[in-house]
Amino acid sequence: MTEKMLPLKKFDLRLPQSDFGGKYQLSLNDTIPSVQIFRIDQASKIRSTEMIQSSVQPADILIVDDTPENLRLLSSMLEETGYKVRKATNGKQALKAIEAQSPDLILLDIMMPEMNGYQIAKHLKGLPKTHEIPIIFLSALNDTMDKVLAFDVGGVDYITKPFQVQEVLVRVKTQITLREQQKQLLDQNKKLQQEIKERQKIESTLRVYIHAISHDLRNPVTGMLILLNNLLAKKSSDSPSTL
Repeated sequence: MTEKMLPLKKFDLRLPQSDFGGKYQLSLNDTIPSVQIFRIDQASKIRSTEMIQSSVQPADILIVDDTPENLRLLSSMLEETGYKVRKATNGKQALKAIEAQSPDLILLDIMMPEMNGYQIAKHLKGLPKTHEIPIIFLSALNDTMDKVLAFDVGGVDYITKPFQVQEVLVRVKTQITLREQQKQLLDQNKKLQQEIKERQKIESTLRVYIHAISHDLRNPVTGMLILLNNLLAKKSSDSPSTL
């Protein structure tokens, strides 16, 4: 990177692309009459973008379905989109996987042996740790009452089998986006609460400090007033009485 300082008046300047595939950025300083010219390496920009993208963790989705074909279809389409996918074939496996690590979203089949999707959802919604995890139900049941029950036990969406790839991806993306926004709001709320506690602590410390200072200042002033009163009283007693 090279830097060159040139005195000039404020104006717009466009520089051509370099022979090495890079380009230049012009930066004007409003307070100092100068311009800074920096060469920006295109490869460095690409590497920076790749580093930012790699640092972002993909959303974690748990698929719970007792049909292997459905698991393969859903997991392949979601993994190709960039999501992290975990799979469970029954309720016990699902609860164990969720206990190990809470997912960002659950795709939950309804009709399963031993423990159906409704029971799993009701169990998760009853626990503080898993209460906020969004659940999209998957089912071949297309009756209105089945859908109503799914929402009653805490589902946020309902996808009818057989799956339509684009529909699944759009509905999943919507819930992942809402989940991320919810997490951001919770984090901001925690930070705000922490800031409030810190300010209250600082204000309490300042009140104690100000009280101590005022007390220390008040004692000398009180002493001086007593001394002055004594001097005035003595002077009055020493002065001759006037008839």
